[in-house]
Amino acid sequence: MNRNLFKNANLKEIGQLRRYMSIIYDNADFYSKHFVNKTIIYTTKNKKIELTARRDNFMHLCGVTYIDGPRKFFNDALDQKIQIKKILIKKDGSTFQKLQIMNQFQEMLGPHLRLTGRSNFTYLKFDHSIRTNKSILALALLNNQNYMIPISLLNLKFIHPFPNGEKIIKIESRDLKTGKITILN
Repeated sequence: MNRNLFKNANLKEIGQLRRYMSIIYDNADFYSKHFVNKTIIYTTKNKKIELTARRDNFMHLCGVTYIDGPRKFFNDALDQKIQIKKILIKKDGSTFQKLQIMNQFQEMLGPHLRLTGRSNFTYLKFDHSIRTNKSILALALLNNQNYMIPISLLNLKFIHPFPNGEKIIKIESRDLKTGKITILN
């Protein structure tokens, strides 16, 4: 992560961060329960991709960097004790764009999703994304050999045009410890 893209929050931004803490905490719990130690398999009529998320990925979805690192950010979020003074926010303002839609993150396992292909924007390149039918949010994914990792949460109100993608017809979860597969949608 390029620290030059981040800055310390000013007083107004610290106030904004405080207002998003409960949303970050709730989504850390959701992410831990439904994504960590699991592979999520998204299937369309013509394609199947596997998403394997790690604890370290969660911080990037929030659009921040934490002085103590991504794993500590995630653990502090689970314990509901993030230290705001240790958060750096993006200089381009996208931290708050991401946090505005973080409360919709649970839609990433919902019934109305689409899988897009590779896109290349000025500030972001990704191999696939999982997006909501209504242009609310997308989860940008990067290919990491045999599976995808989440790299960014995108607020689609600020990205035009965004690829339409193909309807996801099945979502499964494979537990990485037990191998058990659960159909989610």
